[in-house]
Amino acid sequence: MVNKSKLMENLTDLPRVDADTIKFYSGLVDRNGMEVLFPDLSAGCINFGYWNKIPPKISKSARLSSQIRLYEEVISFLEVSKHQSVLEVGCGRGHGVQMLLNSNIDSFGIDAVPSQISVCRKNYPKEADRFIQGYAGSIPFPDDNFHGIISVEAAQHFPNFSDFAKESYRILRKNGALVVSTFFYTGFFPNPMINGILPENVLGSHHAIGIEQAKEILNTYGFSKISVHSIGNHVFKGFCTWAKQQKPETEHSCRWIEAFESELLDYYIIKCNK
Repeated sequence: MVNKSKLMENLTDLPRVDADTIKFYSGLVDRNGMEVLFPDLSAGCINFGYWNKIPPKISKSARLSSQIRLYEEVISFLEVSKHQSVLEVGCGRGHGVQMLLNSNIDSFGIDAVPSQISVCRKNYPKEADRFIQGYAGSIPFPDDNFHGIISVEAAQHFPNFSDFAKESYRILRKNGALVVSTFFYTGFFPNPMINGILPENVLGSHHAIGIEQAKEILNTYGFSKISVHSIGNHVFKGFCTWAKQQKPETEHSCRWIEAFESELLDYYIIKCNK
């Protein structure tokens, strides 16, 4: 039996930012591997992508398009109208914020990594003031401020998902929507079998949690209408096909599909409302 109240207490003791994540996305570690898996690394998206069809040989343009398509899929779950406000938590290189602006959504982005914010401002200089360095567990905006929040393949880096849920609820307006996409374990806790597929240090640097745990946390902090949508079939096979094609030094990059097919983890879109 899972002691959920004890689990919630333990989560509050975690740090608000992961120093290893900042080093990783600042290009201080594994930059060669990153450049292989995520083309146009200096300015482009960094996510697994969303794939409807997987060609026998994936072109660079198809890989880049898959990453934009993941954003499109996540944004489709938002319930916002033109000129309403949306925050992206973990905004990366700024492309999600710009996509929302192109749809006349008043969007902003925060990211814990200072160099990411610098890239956002370089990519979109006319919108530079929309990109702010900040943490998912301590969001630098006032209460009841946004109609929507998105987070695309970033929550696995948040050391404290509880802080993120609490802060998201605080800054959302009444009935505002939170849409989160990333990989989660399929149960409440990870199955130890996953360490035979993906190195433990990889999952250690990615603070992934179980999908049931994520739902419990969101419910605890007041969110309602919590829905979970599995999109692993559209994510892992395409990404791993690309990874095998690129032959990265990090062999585990090709093995996410094994963890998915073994039902140890999945890629989800979670949508809920304040």
